[in-house]
Amino acid sequence: MSVVPVQPETRSLLWEQVLSSVKEKLASAQAFETWFRPIEARELSPQSVDLEVPNAFFVDWIHEHYLALLRESLAEELGQCPELRFSPREPVPVAPSPAPVAAPAKKSSMLGKYKLQKKLGQGGMGEVYLGEDTKLGRKAAIKVLSKALAGKEDFV
Repeated sequence: MSVVPVQPETRSLLWEQVLSSVKEKLASAQAFETWFRPIEARELSPQSVDLEVPNAFFVDWIHEHYLALLRESLAEELGQCPELRFSPREPVPVAPSPAPVAAPAKKSSMLGKYKLQKKLGQGGMGEVYLGEDTKLGRKAAIKVLSKALAGKEDFV
């Protein structure tokens, strides 16, 4: 099946319609702003969709939590469920080379049972880190509230 190319203006309009559909279905405006607003449509047709996401963690998170909702919204707007691909903007990290023997040891970044691996971003509420649940051995998104909000009972 051939893919009909969509003009950039049409692609932008269609993607905004898909986003609007997703936003209506999500219970949380914050989830929409965090996980969907940063996505850009590189290709968008009834047959094929290629979405550019900030990093590989987004791909995993969307697959685990929002894939069905995204597919439903794409099908509603495009008239059928297309083949869906995600393209991370950040390249997949290469394993670091071993540290020299004389290098000082890094301070461990632990937060409870979570080992913080890298900062994914920050906003008005705090910072988000890629972490590992050391008890279950799986990835997790860790949100660390700013000092101003951490003391407020509504945010904890």
